Amino acid sequence: MKDTSPRVPQKFLLVAPLILVGVCAAPATAARPKAQSVFAAAPLPPPPPQADKSPDVFMRVTVMQGEVWRGPIVLTSVCLPHRISVRSSARFLRFQQPTDSVTVGQNMPLRLSAVIDAAGLNPKVHVVELSLKCHDCKSVNCTHTTSKLRVEVVVVKPSTTPAAELEELSRNGPSVPAVLAADDFRFRALFRLGWALDLVFELARPGAVTLTVTPDGHATPLVYNVRGLSAGAHTISFSLPKASELQRPAVTGAANYSIKAVTDGPADEDVEPFVLISLAAGEPSAARSDDFAPPRDARPGAAAYGFAPARRRAGVPLGVEAVTFAPRDIRVVGDRPSASAAYSFRATLPFNGGAGAEVRLFKGGSSTLVSRRSVERLEAGQTVSGDWDCMKEGAPSLGRHRLLVRAWYTVQKGGNFSFAHSAESVVVRR
Repeated sequence: MKDTSPRVPQKFLLVAPLILVGVCAAPATAARPKAQSVFAAAPLPPPPPQADKSPDVFMRVTVMQGEVWRGPIVLTSVCLPHRISVRSSARFLRFQQPTDSVTVGQNMPLRLSAVIDAAGLNPKVHVVELSLKCHDCKSVNCTHTTSKLRVEVVVVKPSTTPAAELEELSRNGPSVPAVLAADDFRFRALFRLGWALDLVFELARPGAVTLTVTPDGHATPLVYNVRGLSAGAHTISFSLPKASELQRPAVTGAANYSIKAVTDGPADEDVEPFVLISLAAGEPSAARSDDFAPPRDARPGAAAYGFAPARRRAGVPLGVEAVTFAPRDIRVVGDRPSASAAYSFRATLPFNGGAGAEVRLFKGGSSTLVSRRSVERLEAGQTVSGDWDCMKEGAPSLGRHRLLVRAWYTVQKGGNFSFAHSAESVVVRR
């Protein structure tokens, strides 16, 4: 049955803090407010369909079965500073610091790091009570000494990548949409925790780049932000969290990837704002910790799981070199291009899954697939070359084109994959 119930945004569910406001007694000369509890909470967004819609719910978290959720609970108070204790009624919700005697007060918010371990929990709504007790409320004129807060933990079944799709990605490599935004390189490919991604890209103007990896079966995407990048070429390495860090099995699945650039103002006409020169993803090779220089003025942002871009070279071999695409300019005479464009690339690794060469048209802020060729498998040292007739659907493909090379291993050989764009563009014009 189709579910039409309103959804709570995952970002809010998984990272939003719980804001609690203490209600204190007024001075003796004023009327005392009729408070029903020491604590109140900000309004909640619409609950998911599995959750009770009762008004006494102070916090609701959705977590995948078997995953571990980490996030803050923030207590604030309008009272003078006073000591309270905070206790959870469930073992699967715990705090990462002692909470028997903690201080909260006016302009002194209390931030508690909470952990919800959904290992062994059945898919349903689990209710947890947080008991709060004030140790010295009389000295600060609090109206109540105890309070209970209701927390709902919505455990959902993890989704996994179907075996048929894993086989498809293993046989045919990463899947790139026929049309892409020029500033957002998206694709679907194999994924494994503990992998690293090495990116080389170029920005036409200063800006920022965000890598988002959304693995199947994960409630939260992995998000990495790098800000303050200057115009020009950059090399950045990202290390994905290990399976042991997230308490998940070390298995190969699939994920959606996005590499998005935001620049300070539009690029000049006919200039691509963002060019992904190369990407290598997979198990990192042995790497030194001193051979990675972060981009000048780069400011890594927070990631969904608390990981930032690696401060080391991840060392995933690209395995593709000497990508060429020429000539730079081809004229159309009559209704036919005057020449063909020649392309080639060389493999330095034995990609047993194969490789693909795509000609893509960059125009109007997008990248569109024009022509494609596949190679079943590559041997180390093998060179692939060919010609493109500069045509699309029976007519000349006018505009600026680049060659995109994909190469990959099968899932049985680890699943590593690589992308490489040609540095040269071929412009077809009348």
